[in-house]
Amino acid sequence: MQIARAEQRYLVMYSKYGTLEELQKEQLLVDAPDRRGYTLAVAINGTDGFSVTAAPADPGKTNWSTLSIDQTLNVSEKGRPE
Repeated sequence: MQIARAEQRYLVMYSKYGTLEELQKEQLLVDAPDRRGYTLAVAINGTDGFSVTAAPADPGKTNWSTLSIDQTLNVSEKGRPE
């Protein structure tokens, strides 16, 4: 959620979404996002949108979900076993 809100602020400032490095450079992410065992990936599409995906850093963590959020601030979850 922290990264998604930073993306919204970056869009207002530059009329486009930014990479993690750009968000940090503009100090929109005060601290590095707390990864808590996840690897973060940001995909941007200019002004059309972005998605942030948090996947387990350890592939052996099969009981962990992969989480995603986009410009609509909707969080989705996949891969969690029942």
